[in-house]
Amino acid sequence: MRRRGRVTATRAAMIVGESEFGGKLRAYREIIGVEREHRNVSTEFGTFAEPFIARRYSRVHGVRLRKPGTILHPTEGAWLAASLDYVVVTPELAWDYLLEVKTADESQTDHWGLPGTSQVPGGYIVQAAIECACANLGSLVWAVMIGRSFYEYRYERDARFEADLVGLLREFHECHVVPRIAPDDDDRMLWTVTIWPRDDGSTIDLREDGEVERAARRLREITRLTKSLEREGKALKAQVAEKAQGAAQAITTEGEFRHKTKRVGSRPDPAAIERLARTFGATDADIHACYTAPSETREFSVPYAWRNDKEEVTDHGTSD
Repeated sequence: MRRRGRVTATRAAMIVGESEFGGKLRAYREIIGVEREHRNVSTEFGTFAEPFIARRYSRVHGVRLRKPGTILHPTEGAWLAASLDYVVVTPELAWDYLLEVKTADESQTDHWGLPGTSQVPGGYIVQAAIECACANLGSLVWAVMIGRSFYEYRYERDARFEADLVGLLREFHECHVVPRIAPDDDDRMLWTVTIWPRDDGSTIDLREDGEVERAARRLREITRLTKSLEREGKALKAQVAEKAQGAAQAITTEGEFRHKTKRVGSRPDPAAIERLARTFGATDADIHACYTAPSETREFSVPYAWRNDKEEVTDHGTSD
């Protein structure tokens, strides 16, 4: 089934401002067919890794998977659809719950919360809501590979959340897609739902709890002290590096400081790579290889033995 002309789960995240790939205008242009769906090196890798992660999930949990493709919402009509990764089926081949496969770089771990929960990037919550609505299923599991590790997260269908979301998308479809009126990305929709952690609006006053007050006060002191020590540490390291005058190694009674040379690669803008690929007729991979040619950088490191130092309290004072 074609995705053109339809609000899909991925485009829903764009429309409500929860997507890294663009906003309402990008979604509108994709829907009417004047712009292709966003693709970059990360999405290509995700497509490549998807079947391997799915097979691992199937093997670990002993479940059967089906790949149903794109389906329409059961009541909204042809304008709202979702492209499902997999459906977990029962022994009787009935649909049980949805499985979405995701990949993420280790640098993105802050976007993922506690495994087993729905603490995932906001756009994925929006996608899950639309996919569950279209499939008329009560839950969805994300099988996620972050770096070299595997995690699982879970979404439980929320009728109120789903109704609010579908209402916003219906408004977008009727006000922009049907009359072919391009939206303004700066004119944000009235999207007031907190994605995660889900906020029930409750507040608790702990100012009369002496133990909590002492803990909070000490934590604030430690935070300030940590920032101060980090600044002091950087200044002292720079002082030693300056005295080393570029030497490969500097010897002190506390240990040996070293200059290390590291080979690093640049991090290109995926959109720029796509534009260059179209301009020169090369593949994304060819352009990406050119822009990630390794270069070298030098870093001044503290003595290796310090990393194994045990926590201890040292008296630096002098006696009479």
